[in-house]
Amino acid sequence: MSFIFVGLFLVLTILGVPVAFSLCLSVAYVLVAHMQAPLVMIPQILYTGIDSFSFMAVPFFMLAGSFMSAGGVTKRLVSFSQSLVGSLWGGLAQVVCVAGMFFAAISGSSAATTAAIGTTMIDEMEKKGYKRDFAAATVAAAGTVGIVIPPSITMVVYGVVAGVSIGELFVGGFAPGILMGLSMMLVAYVTSKKNGWKGEGKFTVKGVAIAFKESFFALLTPIIIIGGIYGGIFTPTEAAAVAAVYGLVVGIFVYKELKIRDLPELIFKAVIGTVIIMFIVGASKVFG
Repeated sequence: MSFIFVGLFLVLTILGVPVAFSLCLSVAYVLVAHMQAPLVMIPQILYTGIDSFSFMAVPFFMLAGSFMSAGGVTKRLVSFSQSLVGSLWGGLAQVVCVAGMFFAAISGSSAATTAAIGTTMIDEMEKKGYKRDFAAATVAAAGTVGIVIPPSITMVVYGVVAGVSIGELFVGGFAPGILMGLSMMLVAYVTSKKNGWKGEGKFTVKGVAIAFKESFFALLTPIIIIGGIYGGIFTPTEAAAVAAVYGLVVGIFVYKELKIRDLPELIFKAVIGTVIIMFIVGASKVFG
């Protein structure tokens, strides 16, 4: 029965059936064919698998990332990164790596980080003479830091399932995430020097100070989240809600690039992202 169970899941996944459906369908077959158990067990277990207050952090972090991306935060983080590392060999590739680390500390999602950075940087890199495959690979690699540097949706899910402190996971993610980013910067530097892709502009303290001032409210987000959790002001779930509200306020009232008419679409995207994550988590509980 175990071989059939796991084998059916693998076959369905290879055939292209979404992972959550593959998990539930393999369980359904075993329940009916081998255990004579009612199928109603599947939705019951699926629901209990996601019935946790901590999981409320997922939609809020998705919203925070959406609000800040649409509110001009990404653009300012890229400008700040440009002022820091844009003059190095492979300047735009270095900017992608640094901006990826900064946005990871806001969105909590690799997909959101990749989308936010990639929509602006891939075409820009290609215009400056970088190979498109290198530009795409750099953005994709930089996006992986999104689930390592806190706040991280993956860490929230793991913390709930494994019964581990989410706050401690957040603190533990900083060093590995930064090391990942620095390693990518080194690879980008060597590759760019080999291909003759020079940096742009000149590093100046004044330029960094100006860019820092413009992106200050964006850079404040991870400080609010981690500081609030370890200061005992709010829980990780409440921190996610604070981040979403903060992103909304910054986008509308500070940077003034987020419009009220944009909110339904942004909320809808966050809902879809949340449903995908929670469905997989619930289905894995059923499979377990």
